[in-house]
Amino acid sequence: MRFFRDFGYDDIPSVGHDMLGSDRQYVEYMRYIEVEGPELEKYRQPFVPQTLFPLRIRTFNYNGEQHPATRKVVLTCPVSCLSLPPAALHKLKLLSGARWSPYPPTDAGVTPEEQEKEGGEGWIKISCEMFPEPLQNSKWCSDKLDLLVMESQRNPTYFLSVPLDTRHIHARERKHPRHTHLRRADFPLEWIPEGLREEARSKREARPLGEGRLPFS
Repeated sequence: MRFFRDFGYDDIPSVGHDMLGSDRQYVEYMRYIEVEGPELEKYRQPFVPQTLFPLRIRTFNYNGEQHPATRKVVLTCPVSCLSLPPAALHKLKLLSGARWSPYPPTDAGVTPEEQEKEGGEGWIKISCEMFPEPLQNSKWCSDKLDLLVMESQRNPTYFLSVPLDTRHIHARERKHPRHTHLRRADFPLEWIPEGLREEARSKREARPLGEGRLPFS
């Protein structure tokens, strides 16, 4: 039993039908433009390119090879680019905790010029690898940053008297193999020159005598 008859040269081949279908689709969209275009023009807005994009998203790639780290996403954002009042900026740093740092991560690709221009209020770093796809993890990081910004604007003046905890920054610096510099906070108040004691006392940059020890002791 034959299901297909021989070609009798009474029709165009399949390639011709594909070309006709493409032409019909083109004519259909041209008709949409002619009929509905004038109605859509009233929603037209001029395009203004964004001069500053504060978010930096870093992903991992192993040249196409499967690896668990390829789903991880790291989001870095300068706090000064969030356009928040000073009270909200302080609360945002408090809420961020160890995710906030006065300097950018070394692997974020931030140049010294960008640090001088954008890093006046520090940087926030959020990473995620809970989901199987990098886009899902980047969406999670972006949502968490939106929640931090939204929460920082709720009664921000209530937290102005709360000091900023920077112990995670000092601990990270002490663990660095090239840590050779010392801060005034590493010495007791009595060891600081008299001309600088009042400033150190107001900024809480010194500890009482006999409390703790030097980082190299």
